Amino acid sequence: MTIYGIKNKSEILIGILNSLEKNAGITAVYPGSIARAFAEAFSSELSDLYESLRFTFSQSNLTTASGKSLDMIGALYGIAR
Repeated sequence: MTIYGIKNKSEILIGILNSLEKNAGITAVYPGSIARAFAEAFSSELSDLYESLRFTFSQSNLTTASGKSLDMIGALYGIAR
């Protein structure tokens, strides 16, 4: 199962910085600026959220599940390891 729309931390950061410049008129997004610090903090948290979402989706699919998740999918069909 392919998951579309998952971004890594740097892609999220670039998107936030571009949005700040375009929508909010904040042009001071260089390293060390306050806007950049907030953007880096948000991008780190959003990156973790995306990774958690990717893992959850992969464990709910029969072809990519492993461990206990795979056992639980098997239990739905009456199949045990």
